[in-house]
Amino acid sequence: MTTKNAVIEMPEPWQITEHFTIEDIRCPCCNMLKIIPAMYRHMEMLEILYAIIAFEITSGYRCKFHNKAVGGSDGSWHQLFATDIKALEQVHFEHRSAQKNAEILAGHAESVGFKGGIGIYTDGHVHLDTRLKLTRWRG
Repeated sequence: MTTKNAVIEMPEPWQITEHFTIEDIRCPCCNMLKIIPAMYRHMEMLEILYAIIAFEITSGYRCKFHNKAVGGSDGSWHQLFATDIKALEQVHFEHRSAQKNAEILAGHAESVGFKGGIGIYTDGHVHLDTRLKLTRWRG
């Protein structure tokens, strides 16, 4: 018995949602991405959140090599599926600190249904992951 490999040609860039492509979430060093069921709901919620506040995805899936290179923890959720997001050019919160912008963005993320990990960072980014337990932290 022989096994044939299927080659699927995908249009570039491959749109996942209206505002996000595969390039936004795959590992930048090897182009890999783990596809897990929770990823689809995560991306749908990002799309809802984007309608409230425009943001960019600054980090998505990371292979173990890229995760180590950027200083991620050994058990980083980015190695399963997580996104870091940041409000676009602080257009929505012009006179607030980066951390305050992150707090507002995180609050909206929770209001649209993010129930896993939400981390708020002083540089203005928000970490969102697919864990099953409600977890909040500041970094």
